[in-house]
Amino acid sequence: MQFSAHQKIAAATTNRKLRASAYKLYRWVCWRTDGNTSLFARLDGIRKATGLSKEAIINGRRELERVNLIRAQREGGPEGGYYFTVLNADHYLQLDWSRKPLPRYFRIPYASLLSTIYPEKWTGTDALIYDELSMRMSRAGKNELPLMSHWFKAVSKNTLSAREKRLAQTGFIRVKNRGQNRVIEILNPETSQSMPPKGADQEPTERAYYIDRDTGARRLLNEEDFTPEVFETYFRKSLPRTAEWSPGHNAHCHSSRLSAGRRSCEALPHRLCFAVLPVDLLPEDGGAQRTWAKPSETRGQLQ
Repeated sequence: MQFSAHQKIAAATTNRKLRASAYKLYRWVCWRTDGNTSLFARLDGIRKATGLSKEAIINGRRELERVNLIRAQREGGPEGGYYFTVLNADHYLQLDWSRKPLPRYFRIPYASLLSTIYPEKWTGTDALIYDELSMRMSRAGKNELPLMSHWFKAVSKNTLSAREKRLAQTGFIRVKNRGQNRVIEILNPETSQSMPPKGADQEPTERAYYIDRDTGARRLLNEEDFTPEVFETYFRKSLPRTAEWSPGHNAHCHSSRLSAGRRSCEALPHRLCFAVLPVDLLPEDGGAQRTWAKPSETRGQLQ
C-alpha cells in the first residue's frame, strides 16, 4: 500500500465510522491485488473477508472513490460484486507498479488479514493505527519506537489507547514502560515475537495459527507446542458446553458397541474423541433407532 494513500484516508475522512470502513475495505483490496491494480470481488466475499456489512462496504467504496483512491464498477446486480481499480494516490491515474520510480509503499502482512483476525478481531481503525506504526518503523529503520500516549493525532487519545490494547492482544505489537520511557515494539507479524536481527536467516512465512479462546490472542502453532494435550485442550474449548467434554464426560464417539448393558467407544475407549456422528442403537425388537450420543459419567462410555 502507498504511504500517501494511508495518509490521505487518515486526513481526508473525518467521520470516524466511515473512515474505519473505507480503510478496512481499501487495505483488503490492496492486499488482494498484490502487485496488480485490478480485482473483481463479490459482495458476499468482501463481507466474509472484512467483516463489514453491506452498507459499510457501499459507503466505504463511495468514500474511496471520492478521495480518488479507487475506481469501482458494479457488476451482477444486488448480489454481484465490483471491479476495483487501484489508483495512484499522488496523481489519481491507475497505479502501475512496473513504472519507475515506484511510489513509497509498505507491505501488508498476510498474518494481519487472517480470517480469525481481520473480520473478527480488527476494526478499520485497528488497521489504520497498525499501518501507521509500520510506516514509522520503515522510516526509522527500527522496530522499537519511543511514542507517548497520544502519538497519532488522527484518532482520539482514548481510541488510540483501546486500539493499542487490541493490537497487543492479537500479537502484533508490545507496549513497554510508561511515561517518558514508553516504547511500542512492532513484533514480527508471522510469529508475534521480536523481530529477528538484520541479516539473520528468515524462516518460511507459511504458518498455522490458532486463537487462544481464553485471551482472544493469535498464537503461532509450532511443533514444540503442538502436543497431544494442547491439541485436546484446544479442540475441547472450541466445542459448545465445554465442561461436558472434560475427561470422564466423553461423548459423540466414532462408533459404539453394547456390552453388559452399557455402550462404549470402539475406536478410542480410553480417550476423548470429537467426531460428532450419530450412533445407531438396536433395541431388542430389532427396529433401528438413530439418536445422538450424550455425555456419560463413566469415562469412555456412552449412554
